[in-house]
Amino acid sequence: MVKAKGIMMKKYFEKKFGEGTAFDLDYGKLLILALLIYIAFFK
Repeated sequence: MVKAKGIMMKKYFEKKFGEGTAFDLDYGKLLILALLIYIAFFK
């Protein structure tokens, strides 16, 4: 049940923010952004 809800949320997120949308984020960009934030605030 929880796994199905997670899959539904992931599909919703990808539909809303995935490729072809105004945001067009991919996982590589998100990883780089997360690393930059980590370096800026935690180092």
